[in-house]
Amino acid sequence: MMMAARERIEGVRRGNVDSGRMLAQLKRLFHAAGLRYADVAKEIGVSEKTMKRYMSGRGLTVAALERICAVVDTDLLELAELAVDAEAVASSFLTSAQESALAENQVMGLTFYLLSKGWSVDRIGHNLQLSESEMTFLLTKLDKIGVIALYPANRVKLRASLRPFAQLNEQMVRSVQERWRKLFADMDFTDPHTICRSGLTRLSEESFAKADELFNHFMAQLFALGDKDRNLPHEKVSWYATGAVMRSDDIVGRIHDVGSFPPMLDGAFLRR
Repeated sequence: MMMAARERIEGVRRGNVDSGRMLAQLKRLFHAAGLRYADVAKEIGVSEKTMKRYMSGRGLTVAALERICAVVDTDLLELAELAVDAEAVASSFLTSAQESALAENQVMGLTFYLLSKGWSVDRIGHNLQLSESEMTFLLTKLDKIGVIALYPANRVKLRASLRPFAQLNEQMVRSVQERWRKLFADMDFTDPHTICRSGLTRLSEESFAKADELFNHFMAQLFALGDKDRNLPHEKVSWYATGAVMRSDDIVGRIHDVGSFPPMLDGAFLRR
């Protein structure tokens, strides 16, 4: 892995290797540190416009990349290693046993989920109001089951990634479903801090696929709002459980099913 990282650095220096993966890791480090492009630009003495151009891969020299790395306490070698590791993690999913361990302890599962979303250990501890000893305990447990590698000063490296929901093991799926049932079973739709939209529509398979894309875009935009608010004090923010759900509904069948409950169409209605 070290050799691969050094080769990546040499490729960047020669200017003949796509540095996209390294830039992606820089963005993740900015995100974890709560830094905006404007903050980094100020640190390295360039305009925000120039910084945005750098982060799109245009006009980025090795010297500029090294200065940017220094802002997030890393260097080219470590950044290249992170890029190589991220590529390996993306293709290495949690085992069924690891998923079961995370399902059994929801705080551990939440901590791993936030780490996989690019949150720093400090940010997780601060936003979940956990002490340093509590965070260390959680990270040690995650390291023990092999989903992260824990280093001194609570530095971590992911060892695997979450599988898509449809591919999770039965215990993890059951845990997630039960949590969502509890969250929404007693939901007050009139609560001013609750957002609910509903409706019915008829879609082709092609349109259903497009709806899937729209849901992904919606969730990405929602998480972006969370990123914008990440440095606000506790009293200014709240946690929100968010789900975007659409399922098939046999409306016609339920209309004509006399055994449906509550009945959508009954004899009393027909006699009116």
